[in-house]
Amino acid sequence: MRSPPDGYTISFGHLGTHVANGAIYKLGYDLVTDLEPVALLPSNPMIVVSKNAVPAKSLKELLEWLKAKPTPATPAPPRRFRSHIAGLYFENVSGVKLQYVPYPARHRP
Repeated sequence: MRSPPDGYTISFGHLGTHVANGAIYKLGYDLVTDLEPVALLPSNPMIVVSKNAVPAKSLKELLEWLKAKPTPATPAPPRRFRSHIAGLYFENVSGVKLQYVPYPARHRP
């Protein structure tokens, strides 16, 4: 942030470094006004899946089914920030309310 704007210093980041850090920590700069995006590098697409018992066979049917349920559906995203943020974004754009159930992380040796 404090380097001269001479093109010799750039930052590569992702959702965690360039979004979450500003939401969690008090930074000495503003992520929105002090940085300028230059390029969008390859992204990590996400998919929505359900068990076969869910009657929906398309995203439109899934949204209709979720909105008609008397209680929120319970997604269990893995303990990864991106998956949870994707679910919150899904709620925001679809108007569907979800009740999150933390999925246990795998323990690696």
